[in-house]
Amino acid sequence: MTKHEPLTLDAIKASPKMAEGRVFRASDFLTKQEQQELRASNARGKKIRKPYSNIDALEAEILARFGWTAYKAWQNMEISNTQMLKWLAAERARERGHLLPLEIIITASVAGANHGHKGKAPKSLKQAFKLVKEEARRAGGDQI
Repeated sequence: MTKHEPLTLDAIKASPKMAEGRVFRASDFLTKQEQQELRASNARGKKIRKPYSNIDALEAEILARFGWTAYKAWQNMEISNTQMLKWLAAERARERGHLLPLEIIITASVAGANHGHKGKAPKSLKQAFKLVKEEARRAGGDQI
C-alpha cells in the first residue's frame, strides 16, 4: 500500500487539477459523507424563520409605547385599528424628532470631509442631505 501525504495548500497547488485553470467546488475537496453533511447544514440554515409575525411585532410595539391599558382597550375594540395606527405613526414621528438633531450634527461633521470634483457636490453628501430632509419631514408627521 502507498502512504498518503497530508493534504496541504502546497500539495493542492501542485496538483494537476490546478494546472487546468478550472473552478473548484466543495465536492473537489470533501468526501461524499461530508458533502451530504454540508447540504443538510445548508438546508437547515435556509429554514430559519423569525419566531414572530408582523401582528406580534405590532402588538409588542403597542404594549411598549402605550402600555397594557391601551393594548387591552385596543383588543376590546374600544380603540379602532385606524386610530391605533394613527397613534403609532405619530409616536414614531415624535421619536424620530428626538434623533433628528443628532443626525444633523453627524451629517454636518461628515460634510466637511466630502470634497467634490469639478465644482459639484459629491453624491454621498447630496444623499446625506436628502436623508436628513426626509427624516425631518417624517418627524413632522409626513408619511413618505
